[in-house]
Amino acid sequence: MVFCLVQGDAIKNSFPIDISSHTTVGHLKKAIKDEKQNAFSGIDADKLTLWRVDIVQTKENQEM
Repeated sequence: MVFCLVQGDAIKNSFPIDISSHTTVGHLKKAIKDEKQNAFSGIDADKLTLWRVDIVQTKENQEM
């Protein structure tokens, strides 16, 4: 499982995507697009840019 966050959204709006160690980036993009259909309407899954980040959740950045 990975937690995803759309750029510009608050950390509290992160969402989980179930994946395996064999999931390709392409499949992950499709799963994210399926989960956030409204946010990515009109955008093809292959056009999504994914970033791997580590965000420590604190009281201060909860609304970031």
